[in-house]
Amino acid sequence: MNTVYDQQAEICQSLGRRLRQLRIQHNESQAIFAERMGVSRQTYAKMEKGHPSTPVGLWVMASSLLNCQDEWGHLFKEKRSLFEQFEQTQKPQRQRVGRVRK
Repeated sequence: MNTVYDQQAEICQSLGRRLRQLRIQHNESQAIFAERMGVSRQTYAKMEKGHPSTPVGLWVMASSLLNCQDEWGHLFKEKRSLFEQFEQTQKPQRQRVGRVRK
């Protein structure tokens, strides 16, 4: 049976694997990348292993250094159905009337 903890662990491990791949693509050692992040190599190694207690701020910092920080904007993005999206485009936009100058 797949528990919530198992799912969380798999997500963290997947993030760690992806982080490692990106670091290697940038041709950096763990020690150098950890230094750029301002953390110890041991802390960074835990990130690559997918340790679930890693602060989210470190993940944001790492993604920023790897030029993929834009992905965070999609994380909790509101999901709307196609009908809701269509209705939004059909609503007339309110326009402000300019002030009357005296």
